[in-house]
Amino acid sequence: MAPSDRFKPIQQIADTKERKAAVALGEAIKKRDAAEKQLQDLKDYHADYLQRFLESSKRGISGTRLHEYQIFLDKLELAIKEQEQAVVIAKQACTNSKQAWAGTYTKKQAMHNAVDRMKASEEHDKLQGEQKETDELGGRRRGR
Repeated sequence: MAPSDRFKPIQQIADTKERKAAVALGEAIKKRDAAEKQLQDLKDYHADYLQRFLESSKRGISGTRLHEYQIFLDKLELAIKEQEQAVVIAKQACTNSKQAWAGTYTKKQAMHNAVDRMKASEEHDKLQGEQKETDELGGRRRGR
C-alpha cells in the first residue's frame, strides 16, 4: 500500500470535520439572520404602535387607554432590548462558528496538499524506477 493511501482515512476525517463545521456555520448564519429579522420586526411594530398612539392622543384618549398604551410600549421596548442582546449573542456564535470552520478548512487543505505531494513523489519515484529499468534493458541490448 502506498504511503498516500494510508492517509486516505485521515483525509476523509478532515473532510468530514470541515463539512460538519460548514453546516454549523450555515446554521449559525441562519440563526443570526432570524434574530436580526425579529429585531427589525419588533422595531417596526414599535414604530407603528407609537404612531397609532400619537394619532389617538391627538384625537383625545382616556387616562386608562393612555396607561395601556404606555404599558404596552414599555413591554415592546423591553422586548427590543432583549432581542438586541439575542442578536449580539447570535453574531458572536456566528463569528465563533466561522473561526471553527476556517480552522477545519485549513487543516483539510493541509492534509490534501500533503497527500498530493506524497502522490507526486510516489509517481516521480515510479517513473524513475521505470526509466532505470528501461536504461538497464537498453544497456543489456547494446552490450550483446
